[in-house]
Amino acid sequence: MAVKSESTLSTTTPPETAGEIEARALPRPSSLDDQRPQIGETKPAASAPTSTYWQRVRPKLGMLTMGWPIFVLIIAGWGVRDLSGFFANPVRLAFVVSLGLIAVIAFISMHDVQGFRKGTETTGNWLTAIFIVVGFGAIFFFPFADRRAWFVVEGDQWRYVGLVLFLAGTTIRLVGANTLGRQCSGLVTIQDHHQLMQAGIYGVVRHPMYLGLLLEMPGFALIFRSRLAILYFMVCLLLVSLRIQQEEALLRRHFGDEYEAYCRRTRRLIPFVY
Repeated sequence: MAVKSESTLSTTTPPETAGEIEARALPRPSSLDDQRPQIGETKPAASAPTSTYWQRVRPKLGMLTMGWPIFVLIIAGWGVRDLSGFFANPVRLAFVVSLGLIAVIAFISMHDVQGFRKGTETTGNWLTAIFIVVGFGAIFFFPFADRRAWFVVEGDQWRYVGLVLFLAGTTIRLVGANTLGRQCSGLVTIQDHHQLMQAGIYGVVRHPMYLGLLLEMPGFALIFRSRLAILYFMVCLLLVSLRIQQEEALLRRHFGDEYEAYCRRTRRLIPFVY
């Protein structure tokens, strides 16, 4: 009986030579045509370099720009035709110089601080508008009344008291703004990734920037020797009290028990007192 050989049951492939294996393993050289995008294909766009320097400087320039209307209102209230009379008084001159120094310090020290950065939840915009109207009105009126001797007290000693109060309040506000960083805003708002600030000056009082404001405003009135400084302080105190109520209600909703514990450890405005 004939026996079939194994070669008749399977087909064998001839072995590859070493040259064929090497040629198949090497990648095919790419041509210029291969590198060109085909029809319907798009090359990914090169990402534009981000200017981290401009991102840091832009909010600072915005804050400096916000300072110009204050200076313009002061000079407009006094009268542009009597600038020599305005700067003849040493306290008014020192006040303007201090404004310039404050602007430089704020530009150098503040990082990612914007005056009116809006967050995910904002409340009390109507009160913010009242603050702006009252503040800008006072900035115009007190120099205007000083030049015309309306509602003024005699003697320059009150001007020096006002300058000290103003500089003390501004210093407190600068420290508070630097501590808050990007969470600092002229609006009552919750920022993205908002954290309850309890460090630095916020470990002593919950609203240091409002404390600074309550020193700045009557101080500004006294720089221009106004008898209305006490009345202006009372108006500011009322507005700040309303603002604190709005802000604390918002923070309680957002942080809950954490904010309640924070309130038990600190005071609102005056350390160890209130």
